[in-house]
Amino acid sequence: MPERELPSVLIVSHAGRGLAAAARHHAASIAVIDLFADDDLAELGAVAYKIAAHASPSEIGAAAQAAAWRLMPTSEIEIGFGSLDLFVAPIQAIIAEFLSDWARRTGVTLRILGNDAATRQRASDVWSLPSVIAKIGAKYGVTLPPTRNTPPDDATGWLRKPRFNHAGGYGIDWIAAPARHECYWQKFEAGRVFGVNFAVSSEGGVAVLGLVENFTDPTADAPMRWGGIAGWAQPTGLATDWLPACCRGQDWVEICRHIAAEFSLTGLNGMDIIAAPSGEIFVLEINPRPTAASALWQDQAGWLWRLHHGEAIPLSLTRQNYGRAKAILYAAQATMIAENFIWPDFSHDHSPPGLIAAGQPICSIETQAATPLQAWHNALVAKTALARRLGKA
Repeated sequence: MPERELPSVLIVSHAGRGLAAAARHHAASIAVIDLFADDDLAELGAVAYKIAAHASPSEIGAAAQAAAWRLMPTSEIEIGFGSLDLFVAPIQAIIAEFLSDWARRTGVTLRILGNDAATRQRASDVWSLPSVIAKIGAKYGVTLPPTRNTPPDDATGWLRKPRFNHAGGYGIDWIAAPARHECYWQKFEAGRVFGVNFAVSSEGGVAVLGLVENFTDPTADAPMRWGGIAGWAQPTGLATDWLPACCRGQDWVEICRHIAAEFSLTGLNGMDIIAAPSGEIFVLEINPRPTAASALWQDQAGWLWRLHHGEAIPLSLTRQNYGRAKAILYAAQATMIAENFIWPDFSHDHSPPGLIAAGQPICSIETQAATPLQAWHNALVAKTALARRLGKA
């Protein structure tokens, strides 16, 4: 019996490298639409298309059609959407509309993996969470930070957050800052921030892939700017020996199963939580999409992409003997990248030669060590060293 022809794959995300790497074992060809079009994508054999965060619907549609034509000839294109919150326009709905018309004209079958645009919006809306968490909070010991849709009389310790579009911590600020978005107000809760990563099969089965820790790299204008992530180099399931006590023994499978059922989730998803010093667990948000954890996991067999398909595949979820970390190097001031600059091996997602504006990402840094927290320390050391090199270039 002849083997099934591999489909072509289109990745759409802020940064598409992680999903492109996951798809490379399952694709005849790959195209990526993201904010960077980094040189790492070429190393994966992917064709890259760069669009701006404020791209118009026509610009988004043009990039989608150009990418689709580049993937021809093919009988099927699978579309994987990653994090999209930094895009101003509703990019998933726009691309689905543009390519649906293109597919009718060309006879190509389109398959969108993971959650559709309506599901993503509902699951990521903070006002969808209270009723969901209320059903499981008492049983599993999780709750929400105090949240309101009007400013509190006493602003001390309150953050203002955009209702949508705050990936990477952008747009989140202390309440005294001028409003820039449709907002809600949430009490700041101290603690360690973790992402609970889980996969939902097409039959509704849930597998918890592991918890990874998120870190901030704050500025005055962006006090919650995302700084990076650390975890084990392979999914660890419910191995919790490096987690705070309140996270150990928690029934994350049942919590994620309940959330997946409430929002009709499928494929790869995540949930951000705060583990407070008091022992409380606060749910911050649902991420109905593949998360940054995919950048940590060494997926040599392509199982991430199969999970995003909704397959219920058996995984060997055991703790590996080393941790990995990914940190973002931002430009502290306007920084010039020389044409002949030699990037170190630990750096990825490189900005092209030219002037990088203050506050913009320059590259990512990936390191490993015996444990996740040691790997994060190594990433910070490497980031400091690279920043000094760039300052002298």
